[in-house]
Amino acid sequence: MGRLFLSVCFAAILSALFLSAPAMAQSGFVGSEKCKTCHREIYEAWKESSHYKAFQEVTPDNDYVIADWKGEIKLKSGKIPEITIRLSRDADGGYLATLVDSKDPSKEATYKVERTQGSGSVKGQQYYVRIGHNYYSLPMNWQTISNKFIPFSLDIWYNDDGSLKQPAVENSWEMACAGCHQTGLVYEKTGNGYEATWSEISIGCEKCHGPGAQHVKSSGAENTIVNPRKLDYERGMDVCNQCHDTQGRSVPKGILRGAWNEEKNQGYVIGEPLSNYMQSSGGPGSTALKPLSGDDTYHQLSNSKHHEAKTTCFDCHDPHGGPAESNLKRADFNNTLCLHCHAKEKQFSSPGMIMQHTQHSYDPDMKGTSRCTGCHLIQSRRIRSAPATGGGMPPMPGIMAGFLDVVTPQRSLEAYQKNPDRASINSCNKCHSEWGGDEA
Repeated sequence: MGRLFLSVCFAAILSALFLSAPAMAQSGFVGSEKCKTCHREIYEAWKESSHYKAFQEVTPDNDYVIADWKGEIKLKSGKIPEITIRLSRDADGGYLATLVDSKDPSKEATYKVERTQGSGSVKGQQYYVRIGHNYYSLPMNWQTISNKFIPFSLDIWYNDDGSLKQPAVENSWEMACAGCHQTGLVYEKTGNGYEATWSEISIGCEKCHGPGAQHVKSSGAENTIVNPRKLDYERGMDVCNQCHDTQGRSVPKGILRGAWNEEKNQGYVIGEPLSNYMQSSGGPGSTALKPLSGDDTYHQLSNSKHHEAKTTCFDCHDPHGGPAESNLKRADFNNTLCLHCHAKEKQFSSPGMIMQHTQHSYDPDMKGTSRCTGCHLIQSRRIRSAPATGGGMPPMPGIMAGFLDVVTPQRSLEAYQKNPDRASINSCNKCHSEWGGDEA
């Protein structure tokens, strides 16, 4: 009986240890490494993708920090006085950030970077430090396009008088970011916040295909894994929307960002209606692709003819990774991507027909004339072209036109008159910048 008792206790201890580890966070998740066995080519592409690099642990063997990490930076945003952050490295090569109290410079706090968020393209890169059981983004973001740090939510770390403060738990990675930047998430309520465990810290295979344990056990049987392309249109688009709805919050109370049902304490299940797990600005029960006030490209799709034609995100993008920007399947510096589908239509079937349509010469590669996306504006391009104003992400200029709309100067002027504080752009001034100084 004594030996039996000890065996039971030992088994219980082992079980507790394994169940508390991130790799066992959610039942049925096996990790992307298991997928490599049969899907090596896709796995290798994914390892280079923005999905894989979306969130990374920083270690000497896994150093994804792309910023120029040295010296002293000064940042200012809103009412908060200019703040100072000193950047340095420790003896092991770790990245240190010392936040200086602007009200009393004798006070400061030093943190070590534990994680990075973002591969560096378009949105730059954020840096996370650990306080207790939670992670928090430092108050600066490395902006790749300008090769410098810009302010990022200074009010999380500083009071209006410039004095340092402890970040609130609702601003932690767990509550504000984890819903998208990991795979196999499980939340545990702790006090007034949440702790998170996961199977993968990055966006892995099972984030879009569901748990893979049965698929592995069955030696790859098709009916044991989800292929989003085989779902109906709305459910397939839900798979992308679980992260690319930038306003999405948990249901029913919206406590957490991302797709999570608070009452069930359960994350989004691939193939089920996303509205069971996530609400947008439309409130509880709002459907995927409902036109919202969001500025991101995903929501613009809902206003476009692409949505009417049931064109999916993965018709143009390869979620596993690809050689072109934004994991596009084909080049976007010319018309290859668009003409893959639209060349079937007579008015776009030849360069001559395209020139007739655009009233410009045909040179999409070099000068950009008659390039589809030159006139049909893409939201992400507008983000990239905008200057930072000091408050975190660069502003989104322009009006909320439908995805790939042609924004005429008149429409742009009308939008400016309604909101003069917002930068404005139209399809002509992208190239004809010499006209940009004339408000009319």
